[in-house]
Amino acid sequence: MNTYVTAKEKRKIAAIFSEENDKGELEKLQILFVYSIQVSEAGAYSDSYAYVSVEIDFHQRIMTIKAWNRYNIPDENDRSEALLDHTYNIMALTFGISIRPFVIKHKKTLYLISKGLVEACI
Repeated sequence: MNTYVTAKEKRKIAAIFSEENDKGELEKLQILFVYSIQVSEAGAYSDSYAYVSVEIDFHQRIMTIKAWNRYNIPDENDRSEALLDHTYNIMALTFGISIRPFVIKHKKTLYLISKGLVEACI
């Protein structure tokens, strides 16, 4: 499997891992997507990569999508939030997944938790 991404092929699957139970049923599925992105550094653009990991636990009915929040990304389509949305759309179409999305209340709660942890460490 070739996992090199380019401007023409902006997304590929870099790795897949699965776990089955004793009956041979799929329990967990982990997929690592790699995206080709552009980064702005010192006034110049350079090619880079962004990785988005997806883990689906079919037993607990949970899907987790993670991406590294990067800075100096000029194209909004290359930013982590857009890559997360794009990856979710792929997974939703492929597996028929629907979610209850986080709303601003959840974001504020996570912010307050993070802020409390940082202040506790200082």
